[in-house]
Amino acid sequence: MKLTNRTFGQLFWEAYDLVCLWSLYIAALLFFVISLIVVYEVVMRYFFKSPTAWVVVFSEFFLLIGTFLVAPWLLNTGGHTSVTIVSVKLRGHVRSVWGIFVSILSIITFIIILWPSLLFCIESFQKNRCIYTSMGLIPKYLILWVVPFTSLLLVIGCIKQGLQSIRELRKGKATKHERELTSEWGELI
Repeated sequence: MKLTNRTFGQLFWEAYDLVCLWSLYIAALLFFVISLIVVYEVVMRYFFKSPTAWVVVFSEFFLLIGTFLVAPWLLNTGGHTSVTIVSVKLRGHVRSVWGIFVSILSIITFIIILWPSLLFCIESFQKNRCIYTSMGLIPKYLILWVVPFTSLLLVIGCIKQGLQSIRELRKGKATKHERELTSEWGELI
């Protein structure tokens, strides 16, 4: 096995990419489980006249958790929806500066979500706060952990995008978005 001299930064971003990928895999598994348990519920309800109480509860929680877990991977791969009404009119260095500005704004937004959700999750754990469901009481932290976790991943992802914009600004290269538009339309918009 050949060892390469990778820097801490390279290892960190590789680990981040891996965590985002695994969060996608876990979300995909949760969505698959949702489809299986809903089919199970339909069969039990209509063929055996024996509906279950747990299917709706688990489907709701898995849907919430899975949706949050997909978000960091979408941001990391650029698969998220973005509003380009301003950025599509910008070129070169101005677009890179815009990318830095958007990254900073996004970092602030996700920190605003991260901090109170983390405190609430910790408090829910410490005070054993629960959600009442048809199955009984479920500890809140078992569901809410995903909000601070994915918010942290989104903060890191926005830092990664901001650093990429800074690198592109320093090199004077077209941004990733400009390259995509160039390959799509044949010229810079």
